[in-house]
Amino acid sequence: MTYWNDPFDYIFTRRTIDTPRINVGQNKEEMILQVALPGYSRSDVDVEVTGGRLNVRAKNKANKQNYEFITQEFKLADYNQTWTLPKAVNSDAVSANYEAGILTVTMPFAKESREGVRKIELN
Repeated sequence: MTYWNDPFDYIFTRRTIDTPRINVGQNKEEMILQVALPGYSRSDVDVEVTGGRLNVRAKNKANKQNYEFITQEFKLADYNQTWTLPKAVNSDAVSANYEAGILTVTMPFAKESREGVRKIELN
């Protein structure tokens, strides 16, 4: 079962040239969100989970240079994006890693959601 499907596809595909690219994946145990943030240091990146929402921020602290660019294919701009987590995710167990310009947020599923269908006994 895919937890982020059609309703979310629009959110993940409406990107501009300056918006970091993302990957979203899942297996039976967890989901991951990868955000490409090359050029940002670890201290520039902030990840928070609150109220069932995941927020990723990256602050551009790079020195501003006074050049008139002839070609400019990328910018280091401030980035702030928030996603509503699927209810199947255990928000207390979310973790993040930043390596080689890629932020990877790991979101384990709650135990109940991994078990699939659960029969409810009648009283």
